[in-house]
Amino acid sequence: MLLLGGIAFGIVNLILWRAFEPSRERETREFVLRVSMAELALLPTIIGGALLVNGSATGLDWQAFGVLMCLAVGITTAWVLLVEILR
Repeated sequence: MLLLGGIAFGIVNLILWRAFEPSRERETREFVLRVSMAELALLPTIIGGALLVNGSATGLDWQAFGVLMCLAVGITTAWVLLVEILR
């Protein structure tokens, strides 16, 4: 889980940084908010993976929290996209 969380963290950051280049006309604040939401959603997965590697059962709780965070960020991002399309 630790390895998968780290790989997902890297891929998400790579996608976000590449998407930022063509959209320079948008505010930097919006980009920072999007990156921080994505990173904070993946952080519990990495913490949970590290705890599971150490043999702590608490890592499963962190993994569940990470899944909920990823769902919340995904729903928020989809909602913002829907609102912007309707403008």
